[in-house]
Amino acid sequence: MVVFEDIHNIYTSVIQSIQTHLKFDKNAIINQKGMFSFLLYNRETKELNLFRSLTANPVFYYQDAEILIISNKLQSFKRFSNDLNEEYFRLYLNTELTETEHSPYKGVRRLLPGHQLSKKKGFALKLNKFWSMSLMESRSSEEYIEIFSEVMKEILQDYVRDQKSFACELSGGLDSSSICCLADQLRNEKSSFYGYTYIFDRLSDGSSNKETVDIIYQNTNLIPNYLNLSNYWSFKDTKKDIVYYDEPSQLILNYAMFRDLHLAAKQNGSTIVLSGEGGDELLCSSSHYLRDLLFQGDYKRLFYDLLRLAAKHKQPIWKTFGTHVFPSLLTNKLKYKFESKFNNQTWQNTGFYLTWYNTPSWIGEKLKKISYQEVESERKRIRDSRIRSNYLRENFERLLLINPCTWIDTNISKPLDMTRVYPFRDQRMIEFVFSIPSLDQLDFSHKKRCIREGFKNVVPQEILTNPDKSNFVEIFRKGFYKEANFINELIQMSRADAFGWIKKEKLQHAIDKFKYGFNDEFGLISKTLGLEIWLRHQGY
Repeated sequence: MVVFEDIHNIYTSVIQSIQTHLKFDKNAIINQKGMFSFLLYNRETKELNLFRSLTANPVFYYQDAEILIISNKLQSFKRFSNDLNEEYFRLYLNTELTETEHSPYKGVRRLLPGHQLSKKKGFALKLNKFWSMSLMESRSSEEYIEIFSEVMKEILQDYVRDQKSFACELSGGLDSSSICCLADQLRNEKSSFYGYTYIFDRLSDGSSNKETVDIIYQNTNLIPNYLNLSNYWSFKDTKKDIVYYDEPSQLILNYAMFRDLHLAAKQNGSTIVLSGEGGDELLCSSSHYLRDLLFQGDYKRLFYDLLRLAAKHKQPIWKTFGTHVFPSLLTNKLKYKFESKFNNQTWQNTGFYLTWYNTPSWIGEKLKKISYQEVESERKRIRDSRIRSNYLRENFERLLLINPCTWIDTNISKPLDMTRVYPFRDQRMIEFVFSIPSLDQLDFSHKKRCIREGFKNVVPQEILTNPDKSNFVEIFRKGFYKEANFINELIQMSRADAFGWIKKEKLQHAIDKFKYGFNDEFGLISKTLGLEIWLRHQGY
């Protein structure tokens, strides 16, 4: 047995099951909840089985006529395949997808979350999804909120109860604040609990958020640590200081921010960093609020909420209906066709944008645009038929397929011997939230009611009613000035342009417009420049 990842010590129960039954029982794996990836080999039957749980970090494999290589370290495959896989880069530049079967190298594939790889001597390799959703019976909203609170407590207790020192990212937002406050109540009294907050110490970078986060520090035992955002900007230390960079990502532009927070936590004796990341994605069904009302048949409530929203945005009600509700009446095929034609979103939700793909204007001829059929094909690979609601299914698939956490774990945390914990992305939490009947989920998650009411005696009232909503756009924009020489070098000597993947003149034009606030394509620009840095780091 080879253990690639096992935060919850699950392999012990698997071994015990094998010893008890004198054979491998697949249910010993299927019924486990946690982050794990195992490789099991039966010497008698010559059969190999690889499992990756729903929330585990990636595992890759490579097969040719003579060998089958399996590893959780992507760089180890370069000796077998160093040719670049254009299909991977086409998806990378045109979509938000991070968890597809493709990898940057030809022939090297990723095992999808919740999937099993099987190989028996003399037989072809098989892939199948071993995880599936269990549905819950309808209950009251109050019962769901109580269960939500208990599940979160169980998750955090598993991580913090035996820790002598641990850390938490605290932004002052609802998600990170609830994690920090609850962890403070559950921790061992003798443990040290450190909070780490990026603060806007200059008005030119953004409104000050220190006053908000200090409410948390004053009401808990967290030891405050502030990282001044004026010391960080996009591209800082990305030219020479990157240690590990296995897959391209726009997150590399903020390498210094991630690195310094983890180093600070490590210097204080922490090996675990709690994060509120994933709360928005897990509970974004609240963003489908108006559309869900339509399909519930609650037309009276829909009408009054449309009036309220129209008044808030000072627009006619027909326009509000056209933006938030009408596109839900169209088939996915029509919606994606409109998106593809206009290269823009055809609908938006209340506070959340569901864009599966967006082709940059600087894309090269060799990387054709993505069609809705291709995106749908990737989604179907991890689709669970028990999730009946179109919108809950869309949320679930985005949660798994668009996951920045695995990149941070692989490229920042693990090289520093640190573990990042995402309670909102824990398998137990995912299974609970998506097991709720779709109609009941509306009240449960709308405006994060489950957090606001479930933790009303845990999180200070000021945070529950008015959490911090700062963003780092100006900090990111500043990097395009401070690191202008490096960015010019990336563009003028563009590897992606040489491959025919992008048109560097058009990219330069988009960057110039972004620097002066004339477009909002930071995400697309960042992904492209993240790719340029990756190509250099890998020696291309």
